Amino acid sequence: IEKEISELHVRIVRQAILFEASVEFYSLLSAQKKLVIARRSLGLAGDQLALAKARKAAGSATRTEVIRSEVVVSSAESDLVRAEKDVAVFRARLGFVCGRILPAVFSAVDPGTSAGIESDTAPAEVDVLVEHALSTRPDFRISALTLKVAEEGIAVARAGFSPTAKLSGNFTKTENVSAFRDPQNW
Repeated sequence: IEKEISELHVRIVRQAILFEASVEFYSLLSAQKKLVIARRSLGLAGDQLALAKARKAAGSATRTEVIRSEVVVSSAESDLVRAEKDVAVFRARLGFVCGRILPAVFSAVDPGTSAGIESDTAPAEVDVLVEHALSTRPDFRISALTLKVAEEGIAVARAGFSPTAKLSGNFTKTENVSAFRDPQNW
């Protein structure tokens, strides 16, 4: 029973690690997409500001329109900083779950597309990350060792049912030495 419990515990921990890795991977993917959107939004807001300034210089726009465009640019800059922070946080969290520090250039690629990657290399990298996570995560290692202890316990219990043989021996040698051996020596 202990072995079955240990096997189930290993299975549960493995599933939890895979779930955590999936959640962090897709969170990183989402943060990267939000970062792209934030960069584009900042570019568009900058273009709108330049247009508003040009229209004000031509006399067809008011100062209020320029100020609104400046507020939109400021908001887009704030969104960009937040998106960059989210990418860094989710990259670090994915690295923690996988048990390794991911490089700053690491980016998650949507499994539904093959844009930018070779389809032969992506699954291998994911498999490497998962295997590394399973080999370095303490909770999984503890579960695996608990399973090993249970298996060893089974071997010890089976050995208790095996016939045993006991061999013992005793050997003594004594010499009868007496001071009265010589009849003349009374």
